[in-house]
Amino acid sequence: MQRTLDRYLLLEQIGSTGLSTVYRAQAPEDEVEVALKVLRPYISEDQALLDKFEAGISGIIKLRHPNILPVYAKETDGAFHWITMQHVSWPTLRQWAQHPVPIPQAIMIIEQICDAVELAHSQGISHGDIKPGNIFIDPDTGKVLVADFGISIIAEGSPATVKASLNIPLPAYTAPELGQQAIPNLQSDIYSIGILFYDMITGSVPFAALERATVRAKQITSTPTNPSKVNQNVPDNLDQIVLKAITPHPATRYNTPSEFVKALAATEPGYDNPQIFPVNWEVETQRSFSGMEPSGQEVSPQDGDPVICSICGKHNLPNASWCTDCRAYLTRVAASTADQVVPTEERQRRYKIATFRRKMMTIAAIIGVIGFTAFQILDIRMPLDAPTSDLTSEPGNSEWTTINRTLTGSGPVPGETAEFSGNIKWTFNAGDSLASTPAVKNGVVYLTTLDKQVIALDEATGDVIWEHASVAPIDASPTIAGNILVYGARDRRVIALDTTTGDKLWEFVTEANPTQGSAIVEDGIAYIGSGDSNVYAIDVMTGDKQWHYPTREWITNTPALAGNILVVGSLDGRIGLYDTDTGKRRFEFRGINRQILGTPVIAGNDVFITYRNGLMYSLNLQEEEVVFHNQWHRMKLQLFWWNMMGNPGHPKGVNWSTFLWGTLVTSPAVDEDMVYVSTNEGRMYGVDRETGKKLWVYKSGSTRLSSPTLVNGVLLVSDNQGVVHAVDSKTGKETWSIPVATRSSSRPVVANGSMYIASQDGTLYAVE
Repeated sequence: MQRTLDRYLLLEQIGSTGLSTVYRAQAPEDEVEVALKVLRPYISEDQALLDKFEAGISGIIKLRHPNILPVYAKETDGAFHWITMQHVSWPTLRQWAQHPVPIPQAIMIIEQICDAVELAHSQGISHGDIKPGNIFIDPDTGKVLVADFGISIIAEGSPATVKASLNIPLPAYTAPELGQQAIPNLQSDIYSIGILFYDMITGSVPFAALERATVRAKQITSTPTNPSKVNQNVPDNLDQIVLKAITPHPATRYNTPSEFVKALAATEPGYDNPQIFPVNWEVETQRSFSGMEPSGQEVSPQDGDPVICSICGKHNLPNASWCTDCRAYLTRVAASTADQVVPTEERQRRYKIATFRRKMMTIAAIIGVIGFTAFQILDIRMPLDAPTSDLTSEPGNSEWTTINRTLTGSGPVPGETAEFSGNIKWTFNAGDSLASTPAVKNGVVYLTTLDKQVIALDEATGDVIWEHASVAPIDASPTIAGNILVYGARDRRVIALDTTTGDKLWEFVTEANPTQGSAIVEDGIAYIGSGDSNVYAIDVMTGDKQWHYPTREWITNTPALAGNILVVGSLDGRIGLYDTDTGKRRFEFRGINRQILGTPVIAGNDVFITYRNGLMYSLNLQEEEVVFHNQWHRMKLQLFWWNMMGNPGHPKGVNWSTFLWGTLVTSPAVDEDMVYVSTNEGRMYGVDRETGKKLWVYKSGSTRLSSPTLVNGVLLVSDNQGVVHAVDSKTGKETWSIPVATRSSSRPVVANGSMYIASQDGTLYAVE
């Protein structure tokens, strides 16, 4: 069923930030599609924020420039507020530029961006978030549209709770002075444009790092590597020009964006607003990167003249961008001068090479399709060594041994009370912000910290039993199986410790990037996802790899397990179901929108997944992969979006989906009848497990609720003010609240009559 907002038909959700959700939409009386940016409820419900937004957006609506994405109007139906913008289907610069961009082409792109930014500043408007994702580019003409002017309208001067929920600009593209709460201005936008150009010509950005604070420090204290050192094909005369634009001192940057463009253009003889786009990558790259010139000189055709392909010699229509024969990019060369540009013999040689390449690619594609089909149809099983133990992390009563309580990730805590006096039994300061929840077992509380520590505490007193120094910060909660503790760290290692002594038993090194999710252990095998986009099966006694399966993006959450089916979610929005006996993928689902940060939850034959943009799905755990089914469904969706067929509904394996207003970075909790999930905007929803219908919503009055812990029919959540809320699971009514910590968004842990709350100031609270 299609959704509507006032007079608009919502066709598709195309984006989401902490500030808004963006839809492709159409008004019934108008055939033109538009983009609707719908503000999050917490903004619409705060009159001060709403007034601030409406005052700022008024100036942006007046911006009119060929290179600025137009904002048409701000609208409301009383409950929701949104702005209406032009909808474009062009790729972003990030999607389009897959490799270093030839310098003349990069200058042409930057020139258009600078023109747009300079016009906006002449009207008193800064951009504040110039990055590849906010630059749209027409692949046929090279026209650029800059989107999202005024990103700081609400952020600046807003409460910290609001700032925490916004889509903060990427630190690598943001001027260092903005990290000190400065207001974006012309100089900070010039810095971002300089970084953008650096990225285009080198394929990387200076000071790329995981920690925002680290990036800021390097921006201020360190000099970026010369572009010519990063990409040896960049000429030396560009180095000082680019470095001047990205100096940490605003007063020493270029005075205006046009001044930056003029300096760049001076390095390219003959550059005068080139209109050749897209260039022939093969020819243009040869000229720009290797110092070689293509044979002959480009000659602009006359209007109406056919355009000859310099590869195969095919005559194409005057406005063509691609050769209809060999599919190469066309250089704008008139047919009448073809032999002057590319001799006939050379064109024939190129045509033979292009034809041979095309045939080889066709053969390779056919072999690939046959191989893929055979791999999917044939149940090819890999021989695996038996694990050396049968240890499991499945907890018994009053034992919290995984981040989500059970192997299925559902989070129920049997045999415990949800009534607490609020008295602090003891506290322990770990020295740095705590990003994880502790594990409690056999009278011991196990804690991992961002301060590179694994600590065992006495459950009764909070006294330290042992400490283990890690090499890198630890984001995830520890997992206990028998007398073995397993954790992953930011230095891409998975480490096992003896729970009695804290001694290291083994370590396993992943291929790359941090390991930020917890492991689960079943029958002697530890299953864990990694930032290298792999899910691993590791023998928990020896640290030996049993198997691994490559996904397409980082895995930052914890897998869920039911029987021999492992469920893993990744940051590209894909959910994979894997056979634990072989490591073979059984099924894969990808939602329309990306980023799965919460852990999947299994209940019966259903899997519940939350997406960051507010979508929650219920999938069939027993689903099997059908060759090309997902591709066929995506094709039907495209036909539906073009009004060529009816709504195809959900793909195979999807029970239902529901949209919840808010940012979902938490894991759900599930009981027999309902699914419970909380948002970054301070709301918690109760959803019917069978239908996906929203039954109630709880508003905490704060922001950023933790994942809920389900205890005896009561949902326990903590907020970023350090308050723990108890909510009745059937009605959604708050029964009590207790202020505990200074700031917390970690899930409450309940074990043996006590509740444990981890605070962002590094303190662990034990509450009676």
